[in-house]
Amino acid sequence: ASQDKTAKIWDVASKEMLLLSGHTDSITDTDFSPDGSQIATASADGTAKLWHKQSEQIQHVFAHGKDDEQQVLTAAFSADGRYVATGAKDTIIRIWETATGGIWKELESEEELIYSVAFSPNGQYLAAAGQTLNLWDLASGEVTNTLAGHQSEIYSLAYSPDGTKIATASRDTEVKIWEAETGQVLLLGSGLGRR
Repeated sequence: ASQDKTAKIWDVASKEMLLLSGHTDSITDTDFSPDGSQIATASADGTAKLWHKQSEQIQHVFAHGKDDEQQVLTAAFSADGRYVATGAKDTIIRIWETATGGIWKELESEEELIYSVAFSPNGQYLAAAGQTLNLWDLASGEVTNTLAGHQSEIYSLAYSPDGTKIATASRDTEVKIWEAETGQVLLLGSGLGRR
């Protein structure tokens, strides 16, 4: 993902490259679907796009605002590939259906900026991070746990494959691994330098 408004996909073995071009501003995040057939891109142009990898064609455009001022900062697929969650420079986390391109659910956060999102492997929860990390129960649409402890924005997060832990990386130079159920910090790394 690049500020040149494109995303590039590199084949490690052949070193061939696919170019995804269609955004009108910087691309801020990318994610592959679980089966590798689709790619989601988030952009400062106010949209996320769903691409078919083989054809390099846009399948759906997920528009966050009425204009391009709602920069989309993050996009992530669910483990079954049925949904893409996006976060932006607003308080709404949107979850889109990959089959239709329509909104499946909207979650209103107290965070003003959503820098990173990730579905739990079982699809029951969505983790969304601004300066704190909120865990949303997708069935009820409610926050079930808030993991606070970083002193600045959380730019990246990931669930462990078994869904019991969450790793976060923050502008405060700390990396933390949390127990998802209790919110307890299990491991802390610091002094990594500012982004």
